[in-house]
Amino acid sequence: MNAETFAETIEAYIAARIAEGCAKSTVAHARRPIAAFHEFLSRHSVETVGEIDQAMIQAYLAERYSLALERAHVTGGATVILAMGAGRQAAAAMHEFLTTGEW
Repeated sequence: MNAETFAETIEAYIAARIAEGCAKSTVAHARRPIAAFHEFLSRHSVETVGEIDQAMIQAYLAERYSLALERAHVTGGATVILAMGAGRQAAAAMHEFLTTGEW
C-alpha cells in the first residue's frame, strides 16, 4: 500500500465505498475534503502514501483549522486549544488508516 500514489489510494478507497453500496451523494461529499488534502500534499511534493506521516497530517489539519478560524472570525484560546486537540486525534486516525488500511 505504501508504494501507491495518493491518487491511486484514493481511487481505490472511492471504488471500495461504491462497491460497499455507499450512496453517490456520500461518495461525492467525500471527494471535496480528499481533494483539499491531495492539493496540500502536492504543494508539499508528497506523492506516495508512504511519505505521509502523522506530522504531515497534523500540518494539514492545522492549516485547515487556521483557514476555518479566519473565515469564521473566531478568536479565543479555548477554541484554538480544542481545535488542536481534535486535530491530533484526527491525525492519528488518518495515519492509522493510511498505514494499515483499516479504520
